[in-house]
Amino acid sequence: LELRGIGSGTPMAVGFMHTKDQQGVDYNIRNTVLRLDLQGFLLGFGTSAGWPTPEVATGELAIVGNRISRAISGSGGNCVYLHARRLMLLGNDFDRGGAMEHVVRLALAGKAVVSHNRLANPAATKHHLKLHAQGATDSLKSRQIEISNNRFDGGPNPWVLAIGPSSGSADEVVEDVIVEGNYFKASPET
Repeated sequence: LELRGIGSGTPMAVGFMHTKDQQGVDYNIRNTVLRLDLQGFLLGFGTSAGWPTPEVATGELAIVGNRISRAISGSGGNCVYLHARRLMLLGNDFDRGGAMEHVVRLALAGKAVVSHNRLANPAATKHHLKLHAQGATDSLKSRQIEISNNRFDGGPNPWVLAIGPSSGSADEVVEDVIVEGNYFKASPET
């Protein structure tokens, strides 16, 4: 790892904001984050949720070879929370240490690969990986996603991977997902 970031209760380490030029074209695309060691943050990598509208997502984003540890507790604190299309999460080590929230939450994803990562120790009622969408229309669906060759470590919740609507009342469509070759390691609580 080449750069260490140590937060002392800082809300977010790396944020990807939606920025548009005068013609309304989003020019915050083709970002790569490589080999960061982030400690003590509420949120490691995040987008500004559904702003300005839920279908707006960061495009062509690669988060590769990073480590997040010693996360602080608080609502909305995930190692990764993204709305992204053409996303790669590759070779990362994300450990919530039991602090509040999921390890990785993809609230909108398209043409995404989540592979060769270690996701560990979500909060007691949360998941290692939560994948949902923003609605049922084409621009709001999450689709064409591969989750492969990851290691899911520890945590008291026996429901490690959640794919589907964010709640029982949400009309959100997640489709065309492949889950293969992952390793699930239980903790003493599960």
